[in-house]
Amino acid sequence: RMATKEQFEAMAVSVEESGRDMVQYLLEQRGHRCAAERLRLDAEYEFDVYCNAGALTAVGEAKVRAGRRDVERALERAQGLQRRWPEKISGRLVAVLYSLVAEPSAVQRARELKVWLIESKREVVTLEEALGAGA
Repeated sequence: RMATKEQFEAMAVSVEESGRDMVQYLLEQRGHRCAAERLRLDAEYEFDVYCNAGALTAVGEAKVRAGRRDVERALERAQGLQRRWPEKISGRLVAVLYSLVAEPSAVQRARELKVWLIESKREVVTLEEALGAGA
């Protein structure tokens, strides 16, 4: 049976909420306090996950299934936020991609580009890996 548009939208919102909850939880476990939220700046720039914790700002997307291109897009959009709205970023910027399923191509690309990749309840590419040496 096919899902209705309303069912699909409810599932997408649920994935976004899970992503925000997980990012906030993982940051709090590391001593960074923030309230993860959706950030909408204009028609082009809306982020599923935005968590400004002072020493670092995590910003990105939540997807049911993530591939290579999703990782690249998350990084490009985070960098675009930093260029266009630098006042929204404090401390170090980390691009984050939360997904229920991360394809192997997404994992590889996230490691290459240093994107924080969270699959369901586990970090596939850790925050420390995404921030690089000296994090």
